[in-house]
Amino acid sequence: MLSLERQCEEFEHFTVKGKVNLNGGQEKEIKILRDTVANQCLILHNILPWYAESDTGREVTCKGAGGNFRLPLHTMWLDCGYVTGEVTVGVKDTLPVDGVDILMGNYLGGKNVIPNLQIVENPAR
Repeated sequence: MLSLERQCEEFEHFTVKGKVNLNGGQEKEIKILRDTVANQCLILHNILPWYAESDTGREVTCKGAGGNFRLPLHTMWLDCGYVTGEVTVGVKDTLPVDGVDILMGNYLGGKNVIPNLQIVENPAR
């Protein structure tokens, strides 16, 4: 198992910052890891205060190295280089990579391995 510091180094080129919120509530900054092996997008349970209103009433079955598991699907607002808008994500207590809040699967990331570049006239420092 890689140390947290080593994991951060290994995945730094595939991580981006983003913002999430529920129902127009307070935004929270998050760290996203683009996972091209995954179809489903997963978020850590402790990132947002999940409400009954965000629960879709559906679950998804995921298969990973640890076997099969079922996750509740919730809707939330996400703003990052891959997508901006309301998305549906699986909510999980832990993720296989420390230091990230969301694993971005292919259904949201599409064919982009890195986020779309945005050109701005006066970049923030």
